[in-house]
Amino acid sequence: MFTLISTSDLQQLYFGRISKYSCSVTDDNYAVFEKNEHMLILMSEIENNSIAVFDLYKKEFIFFRSGIKHKTRTGYDNDNKHLHQFYAHLHPEDIGFVLDTKIKLFDFLTGLPPTERNNYNLVFNFRMKNKEGAYCQYIQRQMVIESDNEGKPWLVMNINNLLSEQSTKLTLQRHLVNLKTGKFHLFNNELEDGATQLFTEREKEGFALIAQGLDSTAIAEKLFISEHTVNNHRRHVLSKTHTANTIQALVYAKLLGII
Repeated sequence: MFTLISTSDLQQLYFGRISKYSCSVTDDNYAVFEKNEHMLILMSEIENNSIAVFDLYKKEFIFFRSGIKHKTRTGYDNDNKHLHQFYAHLHPEDIGFVLDTKIKLFDFLTGLPPTERNNYNLVFNFRMKNKEGAYCQYIQRQMVIESDNEGKPWLVMNINNLLSEQSTKLTLQRHLVNLKTGKFHLFNNELEDGATQLFTEREKEGFALIAQGLDSTAIAEKLFISEHTVNNHRRHVLSKTHTANTIQALVYAKLLGII
């Protein structure tokens, strides 16, 4: 799935890119961000997730907030500033995958014109240790939210959602979506047949109705298809997202911006 380089070499590559990266920012840039911090706090409480903003100029997290329920389940505080702390909690088998994903994203974004860099949403999964020492499944959404004065990526927001407190089975997957076109990029060779979209249009329609609470009978009537076809779409979605149930698949699809 990902490049066959040792975890230690991937760490050197990733942290080397971060340390050498430069930004052009002033106090005015930080003042604008600080005015919007309350929106991130509200978002983490409403959506019950954790939100972290990494500063590519300071090389540390300048914002970290877990919703009350999310913090209760994970036991993490709101003062984790250093990037290394995140990797210290990852499952050893997932560290290489996460590092490889972030290196490829970093290289992809820095190679784009400045006007296009904020258009992409990365979604990937991993296992992370909770306060009891058990590993849980998470999905992270990552995007550039602010550029520096030269148009280069400056602030990167990571949103972590707890997918399952069971980590016995996990298929690592990653998707980079252009938020304007809905097309997938960078990791398309890991999709079935090298597709540029995860779901067909009909699967999207059906799943959007599932998200609204409709059952298979109601969806079949609305889309003028059989219940058997609806159930097939449901199975295909679970298979493509490698999730155990519809609720997990809905979370995944929402983070991808599909529904």
